Amino acid sequence: MRVARAGPLVADRRGRGARCADRARRVDLPPVVRPVARAPDGAQQGEYGRATGVRDAGAARCGGGCAATGDARRLRGAHARHHRGVGTALRPDFHAARLGATRALVVALTHVRQISLGLRLPDRAVFASFLAARNTEALEHARRLAGGEIAGITWLCGPDGAGKTHLLQAICAAASERMRAGYVPLAQVSGLGVGVLEGLPQLQCLCLDDIEQVAGQPDWERAIFGLLREMEDAGGRLIVAAQAPPALTNWALADLGSRCAAGAVFQLRVLDENEQQAALQLRARLRGFELPAETSHWLQRRFPRDMRSLYELLDTLDEAGLAAQRRLTIPFIREVLHSAARTRGE
Repeated sequence: MRVARAGPLVADRRGRGARCADRARRVDLPPVVRPVARAPDGAQQGEYGRATGVRDAGAARCGGGCAATGDARRLRGAHARHHRGVGTALRPDFHAARLGATRALVVALTHVRQISLGLRLPDRAVFASFLAARNTEALEHARRLAGGEIAGITWLCGPDGAGKTHLLQAICAAASERMRAGYVPLAQVSGLGVGVLEGLPQLQCLCLDDIEQVAGQPDWERAIFGLLREMEDAGGRLIVAAQAPPALTNWALADLGSRCAAGAVFQLRVLDENEQQAALQLRARLRGFELPAETSHWLQRRFPRDMRSLYELLDTLDEAGLAAQRRLTIPFIREVLHSAARTRGE
């Protein structure tokens, strides 16, 4: 595997630049290593500057007047045609960040087939949209990792929905402003074999998600142990996510388990009901609209209370609200859900 620094690529366009239909097409490609988008405006994260001086493909097509200023709702509507299918309602500063991707990683899987993938991390997977709640210590440690203040191995653990993937991707997105960074979802790429790790030691920040998918497999563990040693020798940082802490993980290589346990280990806590409401309202504000408290509470009572499901539902409802130019009131949400149910029944 060759890993190189390059400008951002968009799936299915073979280097010819972004098109309005690219986002819908790229979801079917295997996300081996996802390049990252520039961090948002300094008003959202104090440690990052405004995303300026970056090519804004969407703004170019709307006459240059749809960048990081102006009314949020006007901007969201102006860019809807370029980002359909994923929920386009972002605050202006957030929107500018997602369009200006930098420091992308291009991965060539030469041992499988000659292809290059340039897929972006989710634009909302940044520190600004991560509600710390009872995970303040883990969030502060993550910021220091991304800022280059600390190195070595960090282990994030917790149940599904605790925010492990969000925090990993936020670290990767922020670290890419200062260093070479990459994110590898092992649950999705483990079937390709350990070769997917080749070349990754040259990164200064690497995030490995779902490591339990390969734990207990000697070839994978040897490869990860070698990767860890190389990165530590080079002063890099390896951040790993799993459901269980390293001491409770089923290792085939005891040395890897002990090395992981010797690093910083953080147990992420799932948000409670009040914290979930706050997280939904934060996500809504970052997308450029307000979510009334009674609406978020109504959603919690009627849908699964894991944040992934609630976020996806919020994104879907926001798209519907944007199209209809309606606020997300309970009567409007009922209309959208009833319409969706009728569509499925036809």
